[in-house]
Amino acid sequence: MDFSIKSFDLKNTLNNAKTACIVVGVFENKKLSSAAIALDSKGQLNAALQSGDISGKPGATLLLRNVADINAERVLLLGLGNDDAISDKNFATATQALIRSLTSIGAADAIIALPVDAVKDRAADWAVQTIVLAAHQNAYRCDSLKSKKDPAPSGVKKVVIAVPGDAVSNAKQALEQSLAIAKGVDLAKQLGDLPANICTPTYLANTAKKIAENHKLSVDVLDRKQLEALKMGSFLSVSRGSDEPPKFIVLKHMGGKAKDAPIVLVGKGITFDTGGI
Repeated sequence: MDFSIKSFDLKNTLNNAKTACIVVGVFENKKLSSAAIALDSKGQLNAALQSGDISGKPGATLLLRNVADINAERVLLLGLGNDDAISDKNFATATQALIRSLTSIGAADAIIALPVDAVKDRAADWAVQTIVLAAHQNAYRCDSLKSKKDPAPSGVKKVVIAVPGDAVSNAKQALEQSLAIAKGVDLAKQLGDLPANICTPTYLANTAKKIAENHKLSVDVLDRKQLEALKMGSFLSVSRGSDEPPKFIVLKHMGGKAKDAPIVLVGKGITFDTGGI
């Protein structure tokens, strides 16, 4: 999914937004979220909620078409739990269900208009990150060595996350960081899914070099002689059980607040050290 951030006026621009689907929240006590209320000029959303077609429990979903007085082709109602205090657990549960729903409908794009600033003890940027990571988790496929790849998720490809106007700047920064985290998680999964005869220390070292090249980092790869000079006996004792030569890899961030701080250390496996970033 391709994500972006935008602020919407609930009374005007959200109703007039041309999109295949708008996602709004509903609650267990049969209340609509503010975005849902703004879309519900003819009471269709409230009628669906009051009828029991959707419970409002975290992760419950109901897809409606032909909602009056809006330009969106569909409205997806998403249960968020208690409206007095949306817990981060309930929001995360709802987000997982949301992503599954978006990949199963015949829509190319969507606007997620959830109360991202109303999660208890969390800022809107946390909610943005939760949505992005859930999407990447759902899309990940362990099929790099398969001759026939697993089918890619269908459904929505472009997603706009609606946030309050005063949260746009932080949300955009959160989106950028979330995408970076998601790509890092995907890479860690890919390396972990590879068999040991492919994902060798040398393979990891070459991967680290590619990361350094792509992201303007510095990289040091220590071999056996250098490790012996550093008296890294425990590390070397483990590597003696393999025919593969040991590698200890250090990637360094060369700018910003954490200048020269090591951000990734790679041995036989991978350990992350943010160095204060």
